[in-house]
Amino acid sequence: MRKILCLALALSLAGATLSGCAQTGETVRRNPNTAIGAGAGVVGGAVIGGLRVTTSLAEKVTPMEPVGGLAANLTTALLVTAAARLGVPVSTTHVSSGAIVGLGLGSAPALLNWRTVRHYVLAWVVTLPVAGLISALAVLALTRLA
Repeated sequence: MRKILCLALALSLAGATLSGCAQTGETVRRNPNTAIGAGAGVVGGAVIGGLRVTTSLAEKVTPMEPVGGLAANLTTALLVTAAARLGVPVSTTHVSSGAIVGLGLGSAPALLNWRTVRHYVLAWVVTLPVAGLISALAVLALTRLA
């Protein structure tokens, strides 16, 4: 397990540095400890909550054959890579969710679980402003402490 976590951390850092994300690349060069901490947070979050999200995406949205899973993953990889090169911030999970919904619409629309899709859309709409609010409060609190 430790090897997998180290590999995931290394790939996260390398991907951020090489994907055209200049700000992240500069952070890695200037302060590698910050980048390692951020990467560890991403990997830790993936390990702790990733299985639940992956299970939900793979089993609750639509029935999926291996070829459909491959198509959804390739779509996600292409869109996230293109967005990174263009400097457009996107969520890999949101792109992957959309690709899986598209897979369901293309292969078996009647079997698409619209209740789960509604939960995803609600989460997308809520998380952006809530994250902004929490971040603003954190900045205010930290600046008062400093």
